[in-house]
Amino acid sequence: MARAVIALERTALVLLCAGRSERFGDADKLLHSFQGKPLVLHAAETLAGLPFAHQFATVRPEAPDLHRLLEANGFALRETRPNATQAESLHCGLDSALASRPDAILLALGDMPFVTADHVEMLAAAADATSPAVSSGADWTSPPWIAPCSWVETNCADIKQALLRDARRVSADSQSLRDIDRITDLD
Repeated sequence: MARAVIALERTALVLLCAGRSERFGDADKLLHSFQGKPLVLHAAETLAGLPFAHQFATVRPEAPDLHRLLEANGFALRETRPNATQAESLHCGLDSALASRPDAILLALGDMPFVTADHVEMLAAAADATSPAVSSGADWTSPPWIAPCSWVETNCADIKQALLRDARRVSADSQSLRDIDRITDLD
């Protein structure tokens, strides 16, 4: 019997964009120009080009320029509280996605400009109704990841450990999953 893959048309996208970017310096990392446009637009435009059922982005309340960019790309915004932790941002996005009642959730980061649509489609093909899929290299795992909603609900308290335990690995090179944390990472 063939394994049923996850359809992006029945998947909610969560793009995490609420970080404080403390290692980047004083500038808003996601709005910093990279290859001619704000850094966040690389991930947002790539992901918005896929047929997700819903697109959510977590954002800080004090980032109106970021809000405008994401809304212009079809994202429904979910504001975190000021100075929210990474875990709070994650749960804000996951709760919004779960409320939309999709079959699955794809989680991605706004500071990963090199993720491709092909990689996201490989994640969806590797996951199924009971098992998530996570991006990985030889000795690491990373977002983006995709998981059925029932799995997310069961493992919400410790997603990272559950992914390490349960997820099918989808190979990717470290360059395509590189995130931008410091201004020197843009070189």
